Order: sequence, then structure tokens, then C-alpha cells
Amino acid sequence: MQQHLKKAMAVAAMALTCSGCTLIGATVPISEEISKRAASAHDSGDSESPFGWELETALPQQWSRLTKEGRGHLLLGRYTAAEQSLLAAFKISNRFRRSDIRRRVSFGNLERLAVQYQGAHNNSAATRVLRIIANETTAETEFSYPGLSDLLMNLGELLHRAQALEDATVFYQRALDLRIEKSGLNSSTLIEIYQRLSRIEIGTKQFEQAVLHAERSLALSAATLGRNSPEMVTSRLHAASAFFEAGLYPAAEEQYLSGIKTLQEIDPSSVVEAIAFNEIARVFLETNRLDEALTRVERALGLLEQLQISGTSRAMFLDTKAQILAADGQTDSASRIFDEMMTESKTGKPAERRSLFESFESFLKAPNRITEAQEIRRQIDELGGCADDGPPVEAQRTPDTADVSAKTPDQASAPWPSEFE
Repeated sequence: MQQHLKKAMAVAAMALTCSGCTLIGATVPISEEISKRAASAHDSGDSESPFGWELETALPQQWSRLTKEGRGHLLLGRYTAAEQSLLAAFKISNRFRRSDIRRRVSFGNLERLAVQYQGAHNNSAATRVLRIIANETTAETEFSYPGLSDLLMNLGELLHRAQALEDATVFYQRALDLRIEKSGLNSSTLIEIYQRLSRIEIGTKQFEQAVLHAERSLALSAATLGRNSPEMVTSRLHAASAFFEAGLYPAAEEQYLSGIKTLQEIDPSSVVEAIAFNEIARVFLETNRLDEALTRVERALGLLEQLQISGTSRAMFLDTKAQILAADGQTDSASRIFDEMMTESKTGKPAERRSLFESFESFLKAPNRITEAQEIRRQIDELGGCADDGPPVEAQRTPDTADVSAKTPDQASAPWPSEFE
């Protein structure tokens, strides 16, 4: 009897040993159910769970393999494949402890992917990836996730360009809250966010709030950056734009003139000076000071010629001049300038061209030039929507993608043509 018992025990031990070898050496993928149970065992701290070995061996191995694959695809510019692998690795990393370095590495890989997408001008894909990061970091701060507010600002900018203004506002506001939490209410890091919020509020006709944010940006710039700094000039131009759109023309004029004075001291004959002269011309047009308006826009156009800038940028300034001439009763001269504007605008983005065409259409309707106005309306309709982002494509890798966020403040919402950016 004892011999039969010993033999049975030996057979059982051999079976267990072979079974263990088979399990340990298995290469089949872990099922979703087993993965969830392994993650649950890990989170609960159950060291006795029979699924603990999956988390300790198979999941890290899968994460490493997918991460390596994704980086390889990214290096070769195969962005779709890179996204699939890196997102799969990211999903696995969410099953590790929050303190696990692999979680931060996975976030970093998604950040790199978004940068590469932007460098390849695939902004819709970059937006998609940045949204994932934003949604997975709602509980994070600038202390636990350094640079998170910069990522949110980047996402807000992409959404702003795509005219998703409500979503852009949400992420700008999150970035603002993070920076206030880290650096306080009087930090210079808030200036750019206030400017962007102000531009969105202008677009949604919330003029009172737009002015409040613009004034906050202006006050912080004066307190932290110096009254004659380039950053202060930027704040003045943004504030002037908000004042202008709100119909506060004296306040707009004051800021534009102050900005021009500083520019002529620190950066004369610059693109920004040309922009400021065109904008002050628009202020004078609205207040019926037509001689002063014409003088300023001529100065702006002269600077563009000096800087050898043409295309849509010049078309914007020609539109201002044409409107001034039309308001002064110089219809024939205005018509010639509008024709020149239409020629210059041929290479512009849809949103910019639409704005110019509508200006010309309004001019043609005034003297009852209906047939010509209808032709301009036909061209406006052909432009369709105003989205400027191209279709998502598997673009080639570009060498200059190291830091696509290193731009001048608020290019997404600046009150001037995209060619100036």
C-alpha cells in the first residue's frame, strides 16, 4: 500500500514539474482576462495570487517589446505603426504602479510621437495623441508631471487652429490652473495663456472677458518683463486687438502707438512694426480719421516691400488700404487695390482668403455691382469651411522636429496672417 502511495505521489510531482515548465516557457500572448486579474492582484498587493507571475514577467516583457518596436517605427517615420505599438505599451504601463519609471517612459514616448506628427504637419494626429496624454493626467500637477502645462498649451493651440474653441479653452484653462498652483497668480508664465484665452473670447464675441484677460496679460508683462521688452510689445498688441474688437478704440490706439514707439527703439523696420502700423490704420478707419489711417497703412506696406514680403500677408494690408480709400469716396482707386489684393491672396489659407473675399464682396455690393459680387460669393462658397489643417497622411520623417513648440507667443491666435509666424 505504501509503495502504491509513493508511486502516485512521484507521478503527481512529475506532472506538476512538467506543467510548470510548460507554463514558464510558454510564448502565447496573455489573455485580456488574465492580464486584468494579474493587474488586480498587483494593485491589491496579493503576493499569493496564482497570477502574480504574469505581472512580474510577461507584462514587462510585452511592454519592452512594444516600446522597442514603437521607437523603431518612429525612427523610420512609420508613424501609424509607431502609434499602434506605443499606445499598446502605454496601455500595459497603466497596470504598473504609479511610481514605476515605465509609466513615465510611456508618456514620454507619446510626447515624442506627437512632436513627430507636428513636424510632419499632421496636426490632427498630433491632437489625437496629445488628447490621450491630457485625459490620462487629470490627477497630475506640474510637480508630479513636469512640463504638463506646456503639453496642454500645445494641445490647446492645435484645437484653436482647428476652430475647436470650446475644447481649446478647456485645455488652456487647465494649463492656467497648473501654472498658478506651481508659481502663483503673479507669474510671467501666465501671460501667454491669458493672451490665448483673450483671442478665443474675441472669436466667440465674449468681449468683456476678452478685455479682462488682455488687461491681466498686460499688467503681468509690465510687472515682470519690463516696459520696453519685446514681450511687453507682444502684450500691448494683443491687448490693443482685444480693445479694438470690443469697440474700445481710444484704448486700442494707446496700446498700438506705445507698441510702435518701443519697436522703433528696439526692433525698427520689423514685421511686427508693419503689423502694428496696419492695425493702427484700422483703428483710425473705424474712428473716421482717414488721412491718418492712409498714412499708417502706407507705412505698413512700405515695410513689407522693404522686407520683401508678399502673398496673403500683403493682401491683408491691401485690404485695409482699399477699405480706407472706399470710405474716403475714392471708389476707382479702392477697386484697383481690391483687384491687387485678390491676386496677392491666391496662395493664402482658406480662412484668410475667405475673410479677404468677403471684404471685397461688401465693397462691390455698396455701389450695386451685383454681378461682380455674385462671382466673389461663388469663390467664397468654393472655399468651403475654414479649417487650415491638411488631411492626415503618413508623412516622411523630417529632421527638424526636436522642438516644434519653440515658437513666438500665441502664434495660433495672433491677429495677423499665418505667413508672419
